Amino acid sequence: FDKVVANFPYAIKEWDYNLFSTNKFGRLADYEMPARKNADYAFVLHIIKSLNDQGKAGIVVPHGVLFKSGVEGRIREKIIKNDLIEAVISMPAKLFFGVGIPVAILILNKNKPENRKNKILFIEAEDDYLQGKNQNSLRQQDIDKIVNAFDNYKDIDKYARVVDIKEIEANEYNLNVRRFVDTSEEEEEIDVLQVKKELTDLEKEKDNIDKKVNNYLKELFKEYQSLREKTKMTVNDLKPSKKYNTNYINAADVLKRKEIGDKLKDNMDFLSDEQTKELRQDDDMDMASKAIHTRVKRKLKK
Repeated sequence: FDKVVANFPYAIKEWDYNLFSTNKFGRLADYEMPARKNADYAFVLHIIKSLNDQGKAGIVVPHGVLFKSGVEGRIREKIIKNDLIEAVISMPAKLFFGVGIPVAILILNKNKPENRKNKILFIEAEDDYLQGKNQNSLRQQDIDKIVNAFDNYKDIDKYARVVDIKEIEANEYNLNVRRFVDTSEEEEEIDVLQVKKELTDLEKEKDNIDKKVNNYLKELFKEYQSLREKTKMTVNDLKPSKKYNTNYINAADVLKRKEIGDKLKDNMDFLSDEQTKELRQDDDMDMASKAIHTRVKRKLKK
């Protein structure tokens, strides 16, 4: 055939291994038998044998075809040494119905132009697609970008790179596209001295804020202590036999004391150990506080 386009079923475990091993059609000439439990390279070798001396092929393959070791790695090495691969294009995931994994396209050429011999073009097109709910698709701009990169056969920053077979040999004939096309963003250079200065300034700012908060809480605590003395009552003061004298305690002071006490409890981390202890002792010792607060609220409602 002059041209072959194929998207074979991936990773078939049950295939006619014994029939293929007879090499009836010469598909194993120069190559080992593919793996018994994976027919991927059986399809690839069948397509290679089906091409004439001028033939070209575009084969959609799972990424494992690009980097698996063992017999598959040795077959891939031989295909590379025979200079049959013109390009490897990494494609987005979910392009085909029922296939969620990302795939690649192997472009084979049995008669590569002189300027492309002993070289392979790697194209990283995984991130260029239109996202769909169940299936993604290529936009015209994505297709044009791939075609232009292949036709020009030149390096494109973070997208395409022409690699000599010697470099691929140094990478143990691994055809993983990310190995040869760096798509990572350059990290911003950090000015250590500037960062240190900013951290120092933040520490100073934090210290100033802590001082302001501490001063505020000190004043709040003084006000709390004053209100506590004004509103302090004992359990005896609340006995039914004792008349509740509204002149004895100011209702607003009781409510304010509770309000300030709640604020102080919410900011315990900023209080001294002595202040914290005093605040907790008030909760334990002033048994009448809740009853007072309840009475005052009822009185204010009336």
